[in-house]
Amino acid sequence: MPLPPTFLQRSGWRFLVLLPLLGACAEEATDHSNNKVLVIGWDGAGFELIDPLLASGRLPNLARLVSEGRTAQLESTRIPISSAAWTSAFSGVGPGHTGVFGFFEPLEDSSDVQLISSRSNHAPPIWRILSSRGVGVHVFGVPVTWPAEPVQGVMVAGMLAPHEGGFALPEAYEQRLLQMGFVPDLGVWRSNSLPDAKRVQEQLAIKEKALVELLGQDNWRCAVAVFKSLDVISHQRYSANLDGPVAKLLVDLDRILGSLIQAAGPNTDVLVVSDHGFRRYPRTLDLEAFLIQNNWTQRNPGTAPERRQAGPLALARPSAHRARMTGLDLDASRALAMECEGNFGSLRLNVIGRNSQGCVEPSQVPELLGKLEQDLRNLEIDGKKVVTQVWRATELMPGPKRLALPDLVFETVPDLRVVLGSGDILHARLPAGFPDHGLNGIAIMAGPSIAGETQRASWSVTDLGPTILHLLDQPLYREFSGSHHGEILHNPRPPKVIPMEQDPTLRSRSQVDGGSSRSNQEMQDLMRALESMGYAGSEGDQEVQGEGDPKTQGEEDQ
Repeated sequence: MPLPPTFLQRSGWRFLVLLPLLGACAEEATDHSNNKVLVIGWDGAGFELIDPLLASGRLPNLARLVSEGRTAQLESTRIPISSAAWTSAFSGVGPGHTGVFGFFEPLEDSSDVQLISSRSNHAPPIWRILSSRGVGVHVFGVPVTWPAEPVQGVMVAGMLAPHEGGFALPEAYEQRLLQMGFVPDLGVWRSNSLPDAKRVQEQLAIKEKALVELLGQDNWRCAVAVFKSLDVISHQRYSANLDGPVAKLLVDLDRILGSLIQAAGPNTDVLVVSDHGFRRYPRTLDLEAFLIQNNWTQRNPGTAPERRQAGPLALARPSAHRARMTGLDLDASRALAMECEGNFGSLRLNVIGRNSQGCVEPSQVPELLGKLEQDLRNLEIDGKKVVTQVWRATELMPGPKRLALPDLVFETVPDLRVVLGSGDILHARLPAGFPDHGLNGIAIMAGPSIAGETQRASWSVTDLGPTILHLLDQPLYREFSGSHHGEILHNPRPPKVIPMEQDPTLRSRSQVDGGSSRSNQEMQDLMRALESMGYAGSEGDQEVQGEGDPKTQGEEDQ
């Protein structure tokens, strides 16, 4: 099927073909050696706000992709959290294979946790697969890519990366970014404060300039860039107001999208995607309070809930976790609360031999999981049941990497946000609503390889990695759980599928590092050095507020 003329006339992309030659596009499309794929991530974008902005004409570049390409609702991981979702998206498998479920992972033989890193991902991401095959890639700002790994191009780590350095490879390119004033993460993971609007705009301008330069080169075939600032702002002030701060930022991102498309060149397929959506929640459910009230978790006598500590989340969250574990009678606590996000929560039994202070015999696990699931399904607030679905994690997220994974995941009614709070009050009302993640993100795509379609599809976030590889006509792994969506192509072709072990080019993370990247000990030394610096934010930034005040709360991906 030839490309529609409007794609060439209205997209602003200059093609090296003339309109009379459009009929030959079908034959030419079989040569995929020169096509490129540009993936732009708008962290936290959802169609609930995107669609009205498109209808109002305020996102012209995105509208061009929609009119000439196709869209899909992109279902996030359960729970919908950036760490798990982006990692799964670019690895083509879920948390049971990546091992990444939240932002922290348990330490073996301990009730303590540590911040995850790119080395927490046990599955190869697409940039390692492509680089191992000699394909040029640029990776810029993707969460959980610190420490950066060497690729056939440039890698700039995103969320969780330290500000002062050590976030990009090659090191010479990092020095250029530092000279430009670039900051890899505008959130509060490594900083004491949130960015104000001026700083967000300054960083967007720096990032746009750097990406336009990279995409203007001819040494890449796949480029991935994620804009995390949208999620940062949404956690503070999300609303469906078309004149609100989130909508205005989306307008800015749309303008930048146009610059990046132009820089990428005419033979580029473009995908604009997100890891989850956003919404405001007028009510909360405290998961710890549920467990205490139903005798699954016990507090030590005389202990009171600890207030959330101030400071960067990379330090405050592990400290808060230790304080919470100290306040619990782990010898009598049969179940523990785990990650919560939006209207999703997760739980894990305190099993002997798996947990450092376990009290549940392994033989009791099936029976207790059944009882815990039933207690969740029976939970009522104001006389109405509030838990709509409960999953066994082994079925929801199959795979061998289960150290950081829960036993149960559950979903509540759409207006009820699940939190891991003080454990005192089961249910609270928030008249203004609290902004947090929603399950569904976006996928909008167009380009010379992609056929137009008006009906919106439904995809999983794990479909992104296989689909990107298929667009590049690269072999897929049989181990992928995501689909490759060959139906989006003008000329659908069967995928090349091989077992991962039969890919002679694929290198492990340790082989990729090859001594050129920081060792684990060097990472620990760097973290200690950065902690001693205090991770100071820039002057004039807003202070991070505690969880108790939903109007000023600034944490991301709680």
